[in-house]
Amino acid sequence: MMDPAIKYFYRALIQYKGAQYCGWQVQSPGTPTVQGTVGAMLQKLSQSPLVHILGSGRTDAGVHAIGQVARFGLSVQIPPEGLKKGLNSVLPDDIRVKEVEICDEHFHPQFQAMWKTYYYLFTCKPTTAFNYEFVSSIYTDTNFDKFSEALALFKGEHDFKHYQCTGTPIKNTVREMFALEVFNHVPPELGLPDWPNVMAFKVTGSGFLKQMVRLIAGTVFEYSRGKLTLESIRNSLTNTPVTSNSHHKRLHLAPVAPPQGLYLFEVGYSPFAR
Repeated sequence: MMDPAIKYFYRALIQYKGAQYCGWQVQSPGTPTVQGTVGAMLQKLSQSPLVHILGSGRTDAGVHAIGQVARFGLSVQIPPEGLKKGLNSVLPDDIRVKEVEICDEHFHPQFQAMWKTYYYLFTCKPTTAFNYEFVSSIYTDTNFDKFSEALALFKGEHDFKHYQCTGTPIKNTVREMFALEVFNHVPPELGLPDWPNVMAFKVTGSGFLKQMVRLIAGTVFEYSRGKLTLESIRNSLTNTPVTSNSHHKRLHLAPVAPPQGLYLFEVGYSPFAR
């Protein structure tokens, strides 16, 4: 329940490096999270404990965001540009507020989102001292040329019940993937160095379950190594039980890919332009 004294609302675009945080969502006291860090600084700037923050969705520990959308609720009014500058002056360097604007109290960054775009960066080579927090190092026998054919199977509307990890119970696991794309380089729109031997894929969908993108990544990696067939991936997107080689039913086809390469890039609030 939000305190009725909170009367001023702001929509913010937040960028953060997730390496030092246990995800976006506030957790137990003393656990470093992005939401908790931003909330503490909002309390400091407003000189009030009355602060309310909603995000467009959770990101896991070690996952980054270039376009996290949040709504701030305050009990005092602060000009948007002053709030942006003030936050950036007190936040740690790995969290930056890119935009702040006044919004309606009814704006809900999660429930009103119509699509989200994620990028996943990976390399088949060892990471370096300068990119290990931003890129996932995967199997050396990965065949990049097989990526597109596996990713293509995820396009459209499917039941992604086999592409979620335990967490908040979800009644409906059907999601629609609008676009999936593969890159043999670091996409420039991420604003990162063009590290050699680093590749990426991009996925835009109506919504994502807990660790869904990382499970898609893990599945594609396993297919590209010859460990899975296209038919097994198709079956995992239907009501057909997912099985291992020993025919025991299991939830996932493949391991969850590491978090370091995942980026929440953009959240859309109007229909996706196909």
